[in-house]
Amino acid sequence: MTKRILGLLVVVLTAVGCRPPDLLTCGDGTRREGGTCVTALRCAAGTHDESGECVADPVTLINCGAGTHLDGTACVIDGAVDSLTPWSAPIPVCTAGVACDSPLLVQTPVGAVVVVSESGDSSMSVAAYRETSAGFVLARRFEGNSAVAMTPTLALRGSTMYLAYTDYEPSGGQEYGPGDLMLSTSADFGITWTAPTRINPMPATTLLYSPRITVSAAGLDLLYTDTDGRTTADNTYLHSDDDGLTWSAPVILPSGSAYDSLSFGGAGKRVGDALEVPVARSGYDLVNGGQLSTVEVLTLKPGPTMDAQTAKVKRVYSSRDFPLDPVPVLDVSEAGVRCMAYVDAPSRDFSVFVVRSEGALDGTQRPVLLPGGPGSVQTSPAIVASPAGDCELAWLDNRSGAWELYEATLKADGTWTAPRKVSPMGFTEDGITKTLRTTVSMTRSSTARQLVWSDFRDGLESVSFSSAPH
Repeated sequence: MTKRILGLLVVVLTAVGCRPPDLLTCGDGTRREGGTCVTALRCAAGTHDESGECVADPVTLINCGAGTHLDGTACVIDGAVDSLTPWSAPIPVCTAGVACDSPLLVQTPVGAVVVVSESGDSSMSVAAYRETSAGFVLARRFEGNSAVAMTPTLALRGSTMYLAYTDYEPSGGQEYGPGDLMLSTSADFGITWTAPTRINPMPATTLLYSPRITVSAAGLDLLYTDTDGRTTADNTYLHSDDDGLTWSAPVILPSGSAYDSLSFGGAGKRVGDALEVPVARSGYDLVNGGQLSTVEVLTLKPGPTMDAQTAKVKRVYSSRDFPLDPVPVLDVSEAGVRCMAYVDAPSRDFSVFVVRSEGALDGTQRPVLLPGGPGSVQTSPAIVASPAGDCELAWLDNRSGAWELYEATLKADGTWTAPRKVSPMGFTEDGITKTLRTTVSMTRSSTARQLVWSDFRDGLESVSFSSAPH
């Protein structure tokens, strides 16, 4: 009789919207599934829990931009595509038989100047090549006091070129040796160069590397990384008002926290009294677990009290089993149009995204995926903001199975020009003897655009140059 009364009471409570007490409580790190507790997944950004597995977010979230549409995981141009290319045949830059990579390009009134990193059996050097009617010729090679010169940076103001690099002293052990920052200048558009002088006032006791120089009417701004080779890496700023004869005291910039790090993507761009620098933040995500990766803009306002702030542009896909280097690059036109490009992988294929803005980048702008095609894998972007406010882009593309160089333009009206092939890379990476670590550099003059990039010829890493009229 008692059991019958209890059964009727449950029926009545359910009918009026009440449920009997639920005694199942799941602990931390678990979730209820039916009548049992199962382990809860904590998926990284860009992924979500689907039937107990972390899978990539739908690619329909991709913004293809005007005049393009989504085809599989890529944005493609609407209508017919003109495949003809105006780019010249590739011209070799480096000395024959010398391995070189990481090109930097500056266009001058008397031709292009390309600075590269060269490597031999027991040495590394920085070399400046200049364009002539017969091709590129070596203007100056910087070998370093210990046969190790590396991580160059190059800039032009007026007729003067500024070249900075690291003069590194190997330690012979597992820790880094010290490395000085060196500066050489050319007053004749790269034909002759001064003897290099040390930027840091006293010989370095730590490794000062990866300098990034910006020249403007405000003087010389220099960013670099200072490390003791073991535990820390400090982003640092210097300024010179006298063309590099003297420098300010170093200022330590934001370098991340205990759980992430901030690294420069390229040299900063002077906008008024500020310096805007593309940076990548990477580390561990304490909220979702796994890899944290964002592209940001670090804005510096030099003065008696240095003002340094970062603004997130976009969080990019990354996880512990799929690490990602977004390699952000930024250019700013004279009118203040920002063009930023970076690598993301929402479909777990590397893709290049572009952000164009009439004002400062602050995360409110929506990135646009550049047009590719089914099977297109994109990396190593270079970008230029044109006087008309267009974003001119070059990148490496693997849609054919081998790496090739492509270019396209995101116009001010939001439409894309069709991607065009500049030149084949000439190699397929195997991860052992040939590994992709290509740098692409792009400039424009009043009449033409110029590109340099790393490639392979006869099995030796080298650098090529190409140009195209507007």
